[in-house]
Amino acid sequence: MLKNIKSNGVSMLSSSKILAQALCDLTEHVLYKDKFHWIDSRCPNFKISFTVGTGSRTCFKFDSRRTRGKFVYGVKRIHERFDFFSSVRLLTAVEIADRGYFHGKVTPSTSLAAVVLHEFAHLIEVVRHDERNGSHTPEFYKVLDRMHQSQYPAIIHSEILNKMNQLGINDQFTNGMSAIPESQYEFWRTMRAGMPCELFINESVTPGKIEKVNRKRVIVQVGNRSYSIHKQCVYMKNLLAV
Repeated sequence: MLKNIKSNGVSMLSSSKILAQALCDLTEHVLYKDKFHWIDSRCPNFKISFTVGTGSRTCFKFDSRRTRGKFVYGVKRIHERFDFFSSVRLLTAVEIADRGYFHGKVTPSTSLAAVVLHEFAHLIEVVRHDERNGSHTPEFYKVLDRMHQSQYPAIIHSEILNKMNQLGINDQFTNGMSAIPESQYEFWRTMRAGMPCELFINESVTPGKIEKVNRKRVIVQVGNRSYSIHKQCVYMKNLLAV
């Protein structure tokens, strides 16, 4: 369970709501403002809204006629980006590590910046009429790659860091880790039988050994017992020794 830690005397959930609003503002005033004329020339009268959600849902959604679109940044999902065990499995964290965004460095701030760019890439795909049910196709990643090669990542990341600083939030995970190493994602890509690993069970680190790797789940031996565990809940040895 995520801890509702405090920053500058303000609960982390309250700070997450402020950060969610900041992501809305950055999406609107940095990305959408800059691309407005291009969007309007292709989808005249396309109405866009920017909303802070109370749950985990974070997305760009649109109607079937492509006349309305909405960016939603869920407060709970913002909160999760400061928790190591939640953040490490998010798609945007995997994208940062696998595609080298933000120099491959996964931190709370880069994770927040990455989700702004990710959701806006969906809007670009909608305007181009290439978007199909929010799918992550090769064409989508061409758009996202181009966005990460532009000036936008540095601008958005800097603004997020400034907002976190104003709120008294350190750019680190709640377990004290400053960044998720790329080696953890490499571990998931290359894990095989016989490799040592770690699990996080009942708030403590438990060593184990991989017995079998399936597409989504891994059989891990812990002592005299074996467990079937989701692949992204198995960690490389010594990763959790903060």
